[in-house]
Amino acid sequence: ERVFATEALDHRELIVGRDDGGLQATLTEIYRSARAAQQEGGTNTLFLTIGALLWRQKEKDKSYRAPIILVPVVLERPSIRSGFSLRAHDDDTRLNSTLLEMLRQEFDIRFPTLQGDRPPSDDAGLDVDLILSTFRAKLRDIPGWEVTDDVALTNLSFTKYLMWKDLSDRADILRESELARRLMD
Repeated sequence: ERVFATEALDHRELIVGRDDGGLQATLTEIYRSARAAQQEGGTNTLFLTIGALLWRQKEKDKSYRAPIILVPVVLERPSIRSGFSLRAHDDDTRLNSTLLEMLRQEFDIRFPTLQGDRPPSDDAGLDVDLILSTFRAKLRDIPGWEVTDDVALTNLSFTKYLMWKDLSDRADILRESELARRLMD
């Protein structure tokens, strides 16, 4: 399976786990959503994500999934009848800062070796193995938590993160208001 995928990459093709009809429908939906976000908000929301953290919180029965590495991409198609192509966006690849901040604030988990503006790299570019192994090493002893090496194409929005960070950074100031204090506490 890995050899087949590597050979496909050599031919600039990606292998996906969907039949052609389902793939085309999904790609069309992703394409339209990314294009609408770009036109309405002026920002790229389409990412090829590499690696994911899967976890459950003890008091909740709900499971969570968050991507680790975010590669900004553009999905293109010259016409409705032509196939889709994927290319890198001009924005830089980055780690999921929302995930890192949530792990820091809610679980006091930090990744000092992954801090900074640029993710770790090696001679081939982004050092995916180092990043994912750093996550695995730090989280391996937490029951119900798993780091996968899944790859996905998805639209992501960071507006909730920005709101959450703003509220978190200003919590002390907000608590000066009785109404805000009641809502927060």
